[in-house]
Amino acid sequence: MVVGITNLVVSFRIGGYAGAAILRSGFRVIILSDWSKTLSFILIAPLIGIVLGLIFMVTALWLCPDKAPQPVDAWFRRVQHRARQQ
Repeated sequence: MVVGITNLVVSFRIGGYAGAAILRSGFRVIILSDWSKTLSFILIAPLIGIVLGLIFMVTALWLCPDKAPQPVDAWFRRVQHRARQQ
């Protein structure tokens, strides 16, 4: 089972590490080029999640165009349950 860390927790960790480093050694320890990469990905990651979610949703709707919602929901729940057990 794969468990992800939310983007907010990652942001807090990075801020905590940066704050601890600055308190210990001053602002010279922050490498701005690497810091900007990290901050930009913190902003980009939710957008990637939204786009991937939209792609998965459209794919699911495309695979089941004329099906009633209840059987499709039951099938997806069974598939998710089996995926969680592995």
